Amino acid sequence: MRVSTVFAALAFIPLPLKATDISGQVFIVTRGAETIKLALVPIAAYKREDVLATVKAVDVEFTKTREKTANFVQVVHEAYKEVDTARERFSSEAKYQEANKFSALASDLMRLEFSARRRSSFLNGSGIYFEQLERDHRVVATAKTDAEGKFTMKIPDDGEFALVASAHREVPDNIELYFWIVPAKQHTDLTNENLTSATGDSLLHVTGKDKSSDPSVTEATLQADLNKIKTAHADVFAAIANPPATSKSVPTVTPVPSTVTLTRSIFVKIPYGAVTLQPGAKLPLISRDGATVRVRYMDTEQIIPISATDLK
Repeated sequence: MRVSTVFAALAFIPLPLKATDISGQVFIVTRGAETIKLALVPIAAYKREDVLATVKAVDVEFTKTREKTANFVQVVHEAYKEVDTARERFSSEAKYQEANKFSALASDLMRLEFSARRRSSFLNGSGIYFEQLERDHRVVATAKTDAEGKFTMKIPDDGEFALVASAHREVPDNIELYFWIVPAKQHTDLTNENLTSATGDSLLHVTGKDKSSDPSVTEATLQADLNKIKTAHADVFAAIANPPATSKSVPTVTPVPSTVTLTRSIFVKIPYGAVTLQPGAKLPLISRDGATVRVRYMDTEQIIPISATDLK
């Protein structure tokens, strides 16, 4: 009886899950070909399905907010250009009092545009995904890099997993931010090539600039700043809305899209090599000039044929 009782009790003790050792290194290669090994970087393993679910959920939740912010940026940018054009005209006509008023408004609109772009970088950056992943899902395993940037961890044998990590590095007059969400393999290095802002083996690809992301800028703060500008420069806005009959009115600018969609493959060069962008990719639009458009990809400006986009 006692032996059978012992075996019965043992049947309720869960057996340890089999685990796999994975290893890797975290490093960045600078433009000068110097390898920088990043120490004390926390690395977490999540279920791959949880990561993909988070990416989808964030994209669905923030699609309209992203579009609204992009439109706000475009409107403010066009307003700045119109006001600056008027400033130049008044200066050329030696109407310096009017030119100074338009110059002050242009400066405020420029600052508002920069602020809106920081919000856009946050909405389209890595941080928003990391926050939701940490909030909604459980970490499977953790590790931290040593002085050489190396790490090891054990993950379960069953299922597919992803490694999630973020780090920063101080450089002269700047702080570089790094984010990774990559498939977990037996050996997984985290480098420039698989950053969330790169085109490599990442489960997340962002278009926002993480280094200029600012979560403190909200739709409410942008609207409040715009209202302050309208109040402070009410006379200038009135002059724009009701120009004197003898002067040229500020031209009305037809709104242009904030992004373009590729309709065919395009080969572009980036600081660390080259990449082929596929049809369907959406790129922030900077400007349009005849048969070409200037777009932003990662941290570079690219000039591509307008015939490769959905612009008419």
